[in-house]
Amino acid sequence: MHAIDTGTGPRVFARRITSWFIFHPKTAVAIFYAIVALLANFPVFPGDTTHLNSYTSYDIVQTTWFLAYTPYALLHGHNLFYTDLINNPVGVNLSQNTGMPLLGLITAPVTLLASPVASLNLLRWLAFTLSAYSAYWVFRRVTSWNFAAFVGGLLYGFSPYMVTQGSLHLNLTFVPLPPLIFYVLFELFVLRQRTPRHYGLMLGWLIVAQYFISAEILATTAIVAIIAVVLLAISRPREILGHLGFLAKALLFTLLLIALFLGYPIWYLQHGLAHYTGPAQGFYNPFNADLLGPVVPTLAQIVAPRHLAEIGSHFVAGPGDLSENGSYIGIPLILASLYMVVRFWRRRWPIYLGLVTLATFVLSLGPRLIIDGRIHPLPFPLPFAKINHLPLVENLLPVRFSLYVVFFIAALLVYGLEQIHQERVADGNSGIFVRARGANDIAHQLLGWVIALACVITLLPNFPYHAYRLRLNWSESPKGLAIIPTGDRVLTYPYPSVFADTPMLWQALSGMRFNLLGGYALIPSATGSASLIPATNNPVDVQAMLEDSVSPVPPPGVLDRYATAVAYAANTVSLVSGRSHFHQAMNTQRISATIYSVDPTANTMIVWVKRLNPVTIDITPTTTFNLGSRTKVGLLGLRPLDHVVITGTENQGTINAVSVAHLRTYILANRVNDVVVDLGLLDSGEIARWFRLALGPPTRAGAGGEIWLNAEAKAAAYGGQP
Repeated sequence: MHAIDTGTGPRVFARRITSWFIFHPKTAVAIFYAIVALLANFPVFPGDTTHLNSYTSYDIVQTTWFLAYTPYALLHGHNLFYTDLINNPVGVNLSQNTGMPLLGLITAPVTLLASPVASLNLLRWLAFTLSAYSAYWVFRRVTSWNFAAFVGGLLYGFSPYMVTQGSLHLNLTFVPLPPLIFYVLFELFVLRQRTPRHYGLMLGWLIVAQYFISAEILATTAIVAIIAVVLLAISRPREILGHLGFLAKALLFTLLLIALFLGYPIWYLQHGLAHYTGPAQGFYNPFNADLLGPVVPTLAQIVAPRHLAEIGSHFVAGPGDLSENGSYIGIPLILASLYMVVRFWRRRWPIYLGLVTLATFVLSLGPRLIIDGRIHPLPFPLPFAKINHLPLVENLLPVRFSLYVVFFIAALLVYGLEQIHQERVADGNSGIFVRARGANDIAHQLLGWVIALACVITLLPNFPYHAYRLRLNWSESPKGLAIIPTGDRVLTYPYPSVFADTPMLWQALSGMRFNLLGGYALIPSATGSASLIPATNNPVDVQAMLEDSVSPVPPPGVLDRYATAVAYAANTVSLVSGRSHFHQAMNTQRISATIYSVDPTANTMIVWVKRLNPVTIDITPTTTFNLGSRTKVGLLGLRPLDHVVITGTENQGTINAVSVAHLRTYILANRVNDVVVDLGLLDSGEIARWFRLALGPPTRAGAGGEIWLNAEAKAAAYGGQP
């Protein structure tokens, strides 16, 4: 005898819940987006503590550090907008850097229970998933066709902008809020179905939340929103002017929230400790979209002619750096957008969306027109030049407006698909294919599907990102650094900077237990402008040697110094070949080497004789060059990785009695408590020898690093003398 299924038992209930969870349209869309986001970062999974999607340095490490700082600051009562944990003792104004305190707060449990690397990998996955789903939710509110909204969300959440920025910049890819801000404005200015208080508070909370994720994204969203509202007022003046009182009441609530929650952070941004003035990049608009950017693919697309992709990849930041090169749209999508505008232009919304898209694209071009990487002078500046110097706007990078170009193209596409869908429904067929009435109908359908397929294929991202296992020497791991007393000021090699910020990762993983000299952050220079070079401490040659030794190019304004045992005054420099592996020294008067860096202004270059044994080459007025067919003469004719043979006189290198005395002076003057030297870098052997000569044997050696405790006392014992 079998039990009768009445439709109310626990099994039936569980089956219904499972069916709804899997097959409910909104849930299915979210699952699809989440799977694609997983593929983007594969094999790195959300919450992974063992991998990073970029080199363990530069922006990824800086982002990890910011995520670790927020819970640390909250638990220890520190200022969320300023810290001297890095760039000690001057400190860093975090309001002027990409601090992301809201993201740090959201993932604080993960950071505290696992690690900030786990928080980073979780947020990288959520950035794609939530951004795509947010756009889908917005589009679903204005369309009856779920498929159209799904396409719009997919386009926004996995656009070339997202794909390129996603390699490095979490703060610029965690963008689920801009679509919501635009939607609240749409309801406020067009639908007005709720009270002014409701709209004002909703808009205010979204603005506050976005500020604490990325002030730059908030600023660009605000600029685009103003453009959209102005164009709406021009196209529908009576409707806007007739509801000014309603709009004013709503915006008053918004301004009250902004003043309450953002008043102090914005003040601190401009007047707080360690703040800089002027643009963040130190100069205006270094990254502008190329006019050909929307039609020429880059290496970020998986399906693209190789020669075209290489051309497109040079447009913004040059070869090898695609993080700012996300303006690609693709010819098929451009044609599809134009088709929607032409076909439905009588309904006005396509014209409006097209104009907002065009205006946003023009902003992304920056103040000057660039075509194929070359500036083309115009008799007038582009519109971005008008807002370039406004307060709180001077830090914007024009090419990042590409985010909104894609959003409004997606909105236009969703609108057009909705209209086509409605026509099909009215025609008695709500399916994907419409009944063909003739050869022209069949041709139009086929053309439409070819364009749709081409849109998808041309925008397929070149996923997954490269994954790198997080490897730290044991001596720089949290357990290895536990020997350092909490709160000590630590000098490290590599010296934390834009070129090598790995010590910030050591610090973040160790729970911020010590303070660092140097760091990768925007700080005020000697003139008050923005600088990525850490604050210079005296004697300057000590810090210069620590910085230069790990930098691909000597920082401007810093001495070209490397830790070397010997130096050569070159008599002749002969180019052997364009590229070569490392070579052994032939004798003391003639060396075969590979060039590491060239500094014509200082008449020096650094060469590798062996993998980790750099040598300084001093060029004298009598030095002769044999460069073969190279047209440039002297040091200007040489490049890194060139193989050269050098004859000359061997001299003492930079590790000498003077530099040892200066190192002791540096430690005393800057009150350095402890020193950590990471072994295995370019010249870490010489750096370690330098510290041994200055401080004596390390407190602990081995496991990939050397640590000196009580460095100040040890330097004082020598009286600052060699």
